[in-house]
Amino acid sequence: MATTTIGISSFYQTVFAVDTRTGPPKIFRIPSASTMAGRLLIFKDFYGNASNSSFFLSTTGMDFLDSSNTVMRFATPFNAVSLQSDGIRNWRFLTIYSSNAFS
Repeated sequence: MATTTIGISSFYQTVFAVDTRTGPPKIFRIPSASTMAGRLLIFKDFYGNASNSSFFLSTTGMDFLDSSNTVMRFATPFNAVSLQSDGIRNWRFLTIYSSNAFS
């Protein structure tokens, strides 16, 4: 399966409105938490098509997403997550939004 890898290095971009309308799955490589203490990142399936064009968050090196995972997959339409670096080796979940929560 072909993928598109997107490195996150800009200190200015916080919100990533992911275009899921077309294309192969996208992999966002999150920088090392130790180099971005307190940094907030928000990812959102902006067009609601993640079930057809999913995307992933992937940590760097020995980092984790909330102390346990190194990869998170978005495959449900309109889902979103906000993360904050603890400055050591974790990106902590602040919020996880699921479009299924409102029915």
